[in-house]
Amino acid sequence: ALSDDPAMVRAAAQDALDYFRALPAYVSMFNAVGLFDGPDEEAAARLAAMLIVAGDEAKVAARLRDVLATEIDELLVTTLPVADEAAERRRLIRLLGEL
Repeated sequence: ALSDDPAMVRAAAQDALDYFRALPAYVSMFNAVGLFDGPDEEAAARLAAMLIVAGDEAKVAARLRDVLATEIDELLVTTLPVADEAAERRRLIRLLGEL
């Protein structure tokens, strides 16, 4: 999320993650890595911490570079709109092009 507003990011993340937490295939995958152990709020917080990158362009780019430097097999990047979806998508596309 290209936003420095933690409350807005949390709200947007909650909506997005609730969708995935309702799909059996994702629940199984998340369970396999221990993300759904414990109370729902704790699980949601762990899931968000692992999956959501938020901040300004510099912070998001730095985190993505860190992730890309690991031995991951695949990385999916998508927008998590918090204010202006079209503008945030353009900013993210520009950022990704510069990595």
